[in-house]
Amino acid sequence: MTKTELHELVEHLPENTLDGAAVLLRSLSSGRIDPNQAWFWTADWLAGELEADREARVEPGTVYEDADAFITGSWGRERRAPHRQKGLALSGGGLCTATLPGCDG
Repeated sequence: MTKTELHELVEHLPENTLDGAAVLLRSLSSGRIDPNQAWFWTADWLAGELEADREARVEPGTVYEDADAFITGSWGRERRAPHRQKGLALSGGGLCTATLPGCDG
């Protein structure tokens, strides 16, 4: 994308999105957001984040006390379909599995 194309996008932003766009652009230009991690803010990635949040509310996963309990518990279960494999995250001091797209769980 060129700066000219970016300016054109800004011209077409709905009024109620200007503050959010300004925060993002200022954060990128000031170095508060690492440009190598700007992919996180792409529409596709954010859609995946929202999908994962919705899935976590419906199916919150299992909390394990430590890594050994996670490993023991994970291997005993049947594998989920590839698009709904388990992911690993820290939650409340324990380990938590959740269904996340693209996780190798």
